[in-house]
Amino acid sequence: MKICRTCKKEKSKTLFSPSENRCKECNSIRARESYKRNREKILFRLKKPKKIKNLIDSAKKRLIDKVEIITESGCWIFMGYVNRNGYGFIGSIDSKGLNLAHRMSYELFNGEIKKGLNVCHK
Repeated sequence: MKICRTCKKEKSKTLFSPSENRCKECNSIRARESYKRNREKILFRLKKPKKIKNLIDSAKKRLIDKVEIITESGCWIFMGYVNRNGYGFIGSIDSKGLNLAHRMSYELFNGEIKKGLNVCHK
């Protein structure tokens, strides 16, 4: 038995990482918190600014290719995949799934959506 330095609970030695004084559970929580704190630095190192700019430019092009702009009203009609509720979906910038087209459009042309805000069609 060994006592975890973080949670102060006595646990079996098999629940500890080799050469660590904290249990695997506390270690993974600590790693997740560290990732959240350093996310921007980590992403910056993974993707050089030039590559990010190229990704954003290609995403804008893909989005514009799937949009028909009505000049009289200024509306952008999404002509790509639409779900049964009428919301358009488009592949995400990092190719990890689909994003709602109106939200992706906002982020590409206006920047990050602030927490708690909704992206409407107007």
